[in-house]
Amino acid sequence: MFRTSLFAYCLVVGLVLLPILTTKDSYDKNTQRAFTFDSMGYYLYLPAYFIYDDIAHCRFLDTVVTPRYPASASYLPEKLPNGNVLNKYAIGQAVFQLPWFGLAHLVAPKLGYPADGFSPPYHTIVSFGNIFVGLLALWFLRRLLLRYFPDSAVALSLLLLLVATNYWCYISYNSHMTHASLFALFVVLLWHTIRWHEQPTWWSSLVIGGVVGFAMLMRPTDVMCVLVPLLWRNENQTFAEKYQLFRQNIPMLVLATLVGGIIVFLQLWYWKTVTGSWVYYSYGDATLEFLNPHITKVLYSYKKGWLVYTPVMVFALWGFGRLYRTRRHAFWAIFVYFIVHFYLVSAWSVWWYGGSFGQRALIQLYAFLMLPFAAFWTYLLEKRWIWVIMLPVLGFMIWLNVTQTFLGILDPEGNTRTYFWHVFGKAHVALADRKYLQVDEKFTKKKYNTHTLFETDFRTDSLLANAGMLVDNPIQTSNAHCLDNPQTPLCSPVLSIDSLHRRTRDLIIPLSEAQQKGWIRLSMNAAYTAKDWAFWQNHVCYVSFYNGDKEVKSAQLRPATIIDLWEWTPVSFETQIPTRKAVTHIAIHVGDGGTPHALFLDDWKVEWLY
Repeated sequence: MFRTSLFAYCLVVGLVLLPILTTKDSYDKNTQRAFTFDSMGYYLYLPAYFIYDDIAHCRFLDTVVTPRYPASASYLPEKLPNGNVLNKYAIGQAVFQLPWFGLAHLVAPKLGYPADGFSPPYHTIVSFGNIFVGLLALWFLRRLLLRYFPDSAVALSLLLLLVATNYWCYISYNSHMTHASLFALFVVLLWHTIRWHEQPTWWSSLVIGGVVGFAMLMRPTDVMCVLVPLLWRNENQTFAEKYQLFRQNIPMLVLATLVGGIIVFLQLWYWKTVTGSWVYYSYGDATLEFLNPHITKVLYSYKKGWLVYTPVMVFALWGFGRLYRTRRHAFWAIFVYFIVHFYLVSAWSVWWYGGSFGQRALIQLYAFLMLPFAAFWTYLLEKRWIWVIMLPVLGFMIWLNVTQTFLGILDPEGNTRTYFWHVFGKAHVALADRKYLQVDEKFTKKKYNTHTLFETDFRTDSLLANAGMLVDNPIQTSNAHCLDNPQTPLCSPVLSIDSLHRRTRDLIIPLSEAQQKGWIRLSMNAAYTAKDWAFWQNHVCYVSFYNGDKEVKSAQLRPATIIDLWEWTPVSFETQIPTRKAVTHIAIHVGDGGTPHALFLDDWKVEWLY
């Protein structure tokens, strides 16, 4: 009998592989750049232990890793006072990738590549190994969903999981992170939870314990997935009967606990080896803020809101109602774990989880949310009239996910409301437009007046000259041929902010009573000969509004993020004058965050727009 869900699964497999085989960025990511940033930290355990036999010091980093991946330097192990180095990332993803790493280590020399842990075979085999496990998990997820839901609802759920959520990004492009791996583990957990409750076996007990331990080894807070087997019930089974089932199978529960504990011991062993302590907190200032969860920000902020970037999952939340009515025995286990997992994700102080697409910390949760998701589509497929509305809605959600996943228009660290709507629907974004990632406001008036509040080309600034901050233009570019035409404006002495002169003095501009509304525009020409990889270390231009000695508003921009090297570039941004309190003056300065590189500036101009 033809199964629509089987066709949907095959389509999912093709779509997962398609960008890898047809786009250069995805192909390179999976064959040459698999281990960068966080994924580098997760992976390092394998070459450190199995190739270099130096897990405590990782001496190979300076010669093998750092020259190849300079952008990942801040993600490498940190030096400890005892002389060892500590990898802050949990060891679980490395264990998950161990079979593929072992295969790559055997294959690399046979293909003529160095068996150093970082040549192309390691990237390629580990990447496609992760993807294979992910696709295998989707196969079992399909079979699991067919136990409870119609074939058509399962087919639609599988397709939308891929094409309308950020799961596509993390199974196809970023499979080296923990999220798709945990998704696969959670499918296994759900599969064996159902089988154990139908017929308890030693094998299912071992797998359940192993998955829970493995989840904790990958991301410690994911140990709470144990709630699913603890709260799951068979259909028509009461909680009293569930308690009796546990009592009758205590030896199996002990086995599950022991297996999970043995797996978690791998992390404890590493900490003891490197730090001398069995338990060590490696994430510095980042903590769980249980009394201050960032729930609304995680849900719908422009920075990393789950339902902003993956709006289709609102149907999974809606589907909890249908799941309660039709599969109540499954509802409580899934719903309680969803609440706990979501709360823990929201309570993390770095609630946007660094560079990522959408809320990546919720992706593994999709393995369980597929039940209410499928329950929702089961209900909706019976209401044919509503598809007149749903088809364009789903089309929009798919378009949104595909464009945001593959066009590279979003910033991986965090977006703003202004930037989101400025780039919405665009296939390409000018480098200069990325200023809206820092300045979350946009001047849109077509007709307005301007009044210059301050202007300088630094030719007559004796204070800066005496301080040694004015230098000859060091950059010959298309708009500054100083050797041939020294009268070019950019050939005048330019301001240099470098390691010896890290900050300009404050430029104070008073505002009159008539200037209490409108906008301020700061514009200049800027140039770099080198930038810093770390965003916060680059130079920053500050515009601060004061009421007396009290700052009431500030705006800032780091020019390094929006200009190319070795080219003088016009830079400007606007910020609105606050109206809630009177503004007596503006203070403007440029400083740096510790970068050793110089920023060159010329032709400052401050305007009032009204």
